Amino acid sequence: MLTKTNSIYSNPIINQAIELLEDNLKHKDLFSSQSVAYDFLRLKMENYQQEHFAVMYLDNQSQLIEYKELFIGTVNAVSVYTRDVIRHALLLNSVGLILAHNHPSGEP
Repeated sequence: MLTKTNSIYSNPIINQAIELLEDNLKHKDLFSSQSVAYDFLRLKMENYQQEHFAVMYLDNQSQLIEYKELFIGTVNAVSVYTRDVIRHALLLNSVGLILAHNHPSGEP
């Protein structure tokens, strides 16, 4: 998981914007605005050079509990282990998930 000190963006303003967006998502119904979740995920993942698989864990009101990047792969593949996704969801008492996966090449 990326943190303030471990970010792909060298611009501190962009990093601060991502943090503010993440804080905002923790208090917002994600399904009433899919574009907010999409924009958040795009900011988090668009500049990676390898494929990443991330999960947004949601509570029973579709609010963000935690964003976690679980798996990092190569330039054209990432292995995903369902057991790890579910284990973390159970630990967080999550009732919903948004799964995200990037393509560094830009080609779906």
